[in-house]
Amino acid sequence: VNSNNIFAFGRQCKDAFTNQSVIKNVRSGAKNVLKLRGVQLSERFDGIKQIASEGTISMSDILTGNRAKNPLTLQESYNPRENLYVTKKCRNDDTEWCRIEVEGRGPGGFKGSGAISILFHADQSGVN
Repeated sequence: VNSNNIFAFGRQCKDAFTNQSVIKNVRSGAKNVLKLRGVQLSERFDGIKQIASEGTISMSDILTGNRAKNPLTLQESYNPRENLYVTKKCRNDDTEWCRIEVEGRGPGGFKGSGAISILFHADQSGVN
């Protein structure tokens, strides 16, 4: 995931973000849950609460609590315009190599200030 500088190690997850046949089927725009090969992304996990940040400058999602439900389940925002936003960028109008940028949308629907939670289908050796 380029925009937020997240990169997951492990063959299964890396394939989700680099496999061109997977990426070419992703459409740009708002998403509640983004499902790729071996990984899913959404705002938070079920059982974790989102609270409103205060002020008007640098507002962002604040996730709180440590009561994520077992098994882990992704939960989208209560406000549909504050979920994920995906931008697909390709060379030569979608005919050559593509990449996706995933941004969390925070208060007011602003891209980049929201939380992103990642659910892996298999254990990963690390996340940067």
